[in-house]
Amino acid sequence: MPPLGGFRVLPKVNQTMFIQASQDAGQEHAATLRSRVADMNATSLYLEIPLDEKSGRYHRARAGEEFRVTYYTAEGVKHQFSTTVTGFRKEEAMSLIEVRKPAAEEIAREQRRSFLRVEAQLEIAVRIGDKLRFVALTEDVGGGGVSFRCERKWPINPGLKLMCWLLIPYRSGSI
Repeated sequence: MPPLGGFRVLPKVNQTMFIQASQDAGQEHAATLRSRVADMNATSLYLEIPLDEKSGRYHRARAGEEFRVTYYTAEGVKHQFSTTVTGFRKEEAMSLIEVRKPAAEEIAREQRRSFLRVEAQLEIAVRIGDKLRFVALTEDVGGGGVSFRCERKWPINPGLKLMCWLLIPYRSGSI
């Protein structure tokens, strides 16, 4: 495993991928699709059918279609590569898209963080507006902010202002 300071890291099975598909004629902006690596071998990655989260529709890939793929490591480092759909594979209950696996030197790496992030599961109390409140768990904490997971029922969208309280336990047991 490469050091955290890092080299380019190939995607792993179960890794979330963000895909920009090649644009269709007449389409002004390509949608960002979300997928996951289901399997891989020496030459191919097998992706779940990509979902356009805005429209809720699955993307119908075509053999030869070009994808620009972005993924993030646990340390928050952004990686990107271009690939091509090379085929399809039918699993027990789902179809997978086969794309060409990139060589390490084909992967562009970008460190976007100014602060180190540390994986930490801490309780975070979140308030949206005056009335909506809930508790969640952080995934990581850093000098520039926190990342947390919550149930999909909470109306969190980009640009939304949240008021949060982070519960940090000391070794003595006090908070």
